Amino acid sequence: MKVIKSGGESTGTADKIKVLTGYIKSIPETIVLVVSAPATKEARVTELLKNNMEEKIKEIFNNITKQLNIDFKVEFEQGLHIGEHIHSQLIAKYLKSQNINATWVDAKQAIEIKNNKITNINKKLFKNHQVYVIGGFYGTENNKTATLPIGGSDITAGAIAGFLKVDEYQNLKEFPGVAVTDPKYLKDTKIIKQATYAEIREAVYRSQKSLLEPTSLEHCKQNNIPIKIKSLTEKGETLITNTRENMPPLTNIACKEGFRIYNFKDKSLKGIFNKFAEKNISIDMVNTNKDTISVAVYEPEKGDQALISIVGEGIAKPITFTKWIQSKTNPTEIYGPILGGLETEMTIFHIELFGMNSIIGYAKNLIELFEKNNIPVHAASTTIDSFSIGTKENLSKEKIKSISKQIKEKVGADIVSTTKNGLHCNGKNKDVRNITIAVPNEKAKQIVEQLYSKLKDSF
Repeated sequence: MKVIKSGGESTGTADKIKVLTGYIKSIPETIVLVVSAPATKEARVTELLKNNMEEKIKEIFNNITKQLNIDFKVEFEQGLHIGEHIHSQLIAKYLKSQNINATWVDAKQAIEIKNNKITNINKKLFKNHQVYVIGGFYGTENNKTATLPIGGSDITAGAIAGFLKVDEYQNLKEFPGVAVTDPKYLKDTKIIKQATYAEIREAVYRSQKSLLEPTSLEHCKQNNIPIKIKSLTEKGETLITNTRENMPPLTNIACKEGFRIYNFKDKSLKGIFNKFAEKNISIDMVNTNKDTISVAVYEPEKGDQALISIVGEGIAKPITFTKWIQSKTNPTEIYGPILGGLETEMTIFHIELFGMNSIIGYAKNLIELFEKNNIPVHAASTTIDSFSIGTKENLSKEKIKSISKQIKEKVGADIVSTTKNGLHCNGKNKDVRNITIAVPNEKAKQIVEQLYSKLKDSF
């Protein structure tokens, strides 16, 4: 079974629905097709709904129906979900008219939502047909129609893929895969052929335009479901899997503007993290340098810094690479490996948790765990979904194993790896996955171009 998510632009016209139909006919496996509301350069149904333009929306659907030459009546109801609700029924009707064994699945019967998350899928509704067409973005919560946050159709598709444990999830876009850099900063760069879930998470987190909703990635990662991002009109695709081998060392340069850098001198990590947690603020990046602690927080209205991440699970000699990046870009701040990591007296815990950056209070809880074990923290550094903590305390192997276990059980972690005296000593050997720099917003484009020019043979 495959899940195919077709965005609003990919099915926004009758001609594009016909192209999608031809593609579906070429696939022998069972398909769950998740569709968004129609969208074109001229009009996006979801935006029209927000402005109460019901007649314009009916006109769009009626035009598509007429061009597809099917007997379909547009039945309108209130709610932001109605674009997906109608469009999924329309597409199911057209697929059946083309002799495809297709059926419409009402998302209100199939999708259970609680607190903006999908908690269950009614698997019984996905039996006995070749193609199941369902609207993304909505479901039912407490017996009422409920919608998901921005990227809701991606969330729906990823959740269905995870709950049904499908063989593959395809996300159809207007572009043939994920570019090495956001086109906002540099157009016509290479397309990433293959990346890990963690690597693509970097591009998603920093992207200006939605690539994949992080929750969608998480469902597939947990169930080891490969994801393909592709177009039906252009050649090329990006394959996302748990691991990749014999590939270039780097995958992408991710950039996002609107961050504010806070620098604290002679302050404790615990006190700083407590302050941000109390204000319900998620910390993006942390770095310690002697007596100064640097914290990056996303504040789009006040933030004057852009964070640029050079991403790749094949980064060799990360400390040397970090210093090279510093010399070429002169950043405001740099986040990555603890530069004192090769000091003989330093033990470093490398912690990874998919989605860590979205968890408010995670840094505070981590520091408190070390405090409860009477272990002083002398260095800390973060990148997306990873946290490194360094201590000069001479810890035994037994103590290191105990702390690693506590981190997984009490704070939460996918991976805890430890180095001592610069050598790996416990847990899965973790490679540095990215180096992140902060630069002024107005310099972001120039620096992305510069880095890509210097590193393009490594992607």
